[in-house]
Amino acid sequence: MGKTITRTIVMTEENYEHCKCIADELESLVNGDFVNVDGEAVEVREDEDGDYIMVDGERVDADDYDSYTLYDWFNDCLDIDYTVDSALDYRGVRVCVAWGGPSIYIDTMQKKVLLYWWTDYAEYDLASEVVEEIDAVFAEYYELRRC
Repeated sequence: MGKTITRTIVMTEENYEHCKCIADELESLVNGDFVNVDGEAVEVREDEDGDYIMVDGERVDADDYDSYTLYDWFNDCLDIDYTVDSALDYRGVRVCVAWGGPSIYIDTMQKKVLLYWWTDYAEYDLASEVVEEIDAVFAEYYELRRC
């Protein structure tokens, strides 16, 4: 006879905040709040005149930098699981952006950032416009792979 194993799932404040931070960063990317500085995302702010962008407290010309986009952010993702319907049309994606300790996924079907680490679990909802933009990126990637 087999034993019943009960597993307690714990959502800690630290893991919840980690998920929230990722969701906030994705929303900022969708809003165009980052520029690409030597391949790194740097948060930007427009000054009072709208002429300059503040990069790490320094005033710079916005034309000196390219936008840092969702394409850039997901460039180093570790794994992609596509959800497709019976006609093989794109429905959503689950992207692994970190694994090991903790494992973190962006899931557009659940509309959440998901974090797993042993028995710890956390999640944070993604804004609808963020999910739509992520889906647009990965629907494009999916269609390119189908060709």
